[in-house]
Amino acid sequence: MFSETKREKAIALTETAASIEKMRSGLRVVLIVSALGLATTPFVLLHAPHDISQLLLWVVLWVTMILVGLVGFSRFSSGAMGLARIEPEFMTASVLVRVGYVGGLVLLLVGLLLFLLIVGALLGIFLILIAAVLVLLGFVGLAMLCFKMRDTYEEPLYGTSGGLLLLSIVLGIVLTPFLRGLGSAVSGAVSLAALAVLYAAMGRTIRSLRERSARARVSPQST
Repeated sequence: MFSETKREKAIALTETAASIEKMRSGLRVVLIVSALGLATTPFVLLHAPHDISQLLLWVVLWVTMILVGLVGFSRFSSGAMGLARIEPEFMTASVLVRVGYVGGLVLLLVGLLLFLLIVGALLGIFLILIAAVLVLLGFVGLAMLCFKMRDTYEEPLYGTSGGLLLLSIVLGIVLTPFLRGLGSAVSGAVSLAALAVLYAAMGRTIRSLRERSARARVSPQST
């Protein structure tokens, strides 16, 4: 017979693992979109559209990437909010991720479409600027989440990921005004590396939590 304490602990560990797994599945989508976006950067920098058909092709490509990225971050933030309900210390970072990335990408998409309609260009530019600020908040929230997960789950890779995210922000701010597209590409590459490290760290944590849950389920009631 299992003690209620052991049973409750096993359930909590299983729910935590499920929340992180949901975050990881969303992150997988974000990683793919980010890699595709980074891969297309040289073409954007070197080949300007020569006619309306090429411009429309680029617009369709970027709108599609934003939509897929929105799906990935929505799932990631949903898992993060689930984690925050289990571990309340994650709440602030999880809210920043949801508002920053999900809200930011929605505004970015609306702003881009308004800008392309010409008549709403000024409003579109305004929304795009707000979206940029929100996405920056999302970056900060994700870095905070990484450092809190490092402290909670004692996995150093989270700290590495958080450090790389902060570095990508600094590089983007410092390099982009001088190198423009190249600066954004460098910042994007560092950000992609941060997400890849985070993905690996989550995999380790999920395995550890499931092993602990299994041990808690088979432990006999103490006498």
